[in-house]
Amino acid sequence: MAAFDDRERAFEQKFKLDEELKFKASSRAAHLLGVWAAHELGLAETEVENYALSFIDDVIAHSGHEHIIAKIEKDLHDRGINHSHYLIERQFDDAMGVALSQVMGQG
Repeated sequence: MAAFDDRERAFEQKFKLDEELKFKASSRAAHLLGVWAAHELGLAETEVENYALSFIDDVIAHSGHEHIIAKIEKDLHDRGINHSHYLIERQFDDAMGVALSQVMGQG
């Protein structure tokens, strides 16, 4: 029975670590996507970081990245920049790839 308990604890620990990595990568990807969008919007360098950081709160408040993409799509559209949903999704995928590399490189 002890072996079963040890195995169960190991799975729980792995799940916890996987979820932590997923959260870190999602937060980092949201930030990177926010930086990209801020530049597309033509924000001043002093505004870029605040805009990008606002998306980290969205990662915490909402599951998934669709909310972030929808907000960026709206912000771009409001400024007359009509990037497709697909392009923004692609930027997020690229950002997630970079974020995963960065997070995995920390370990």
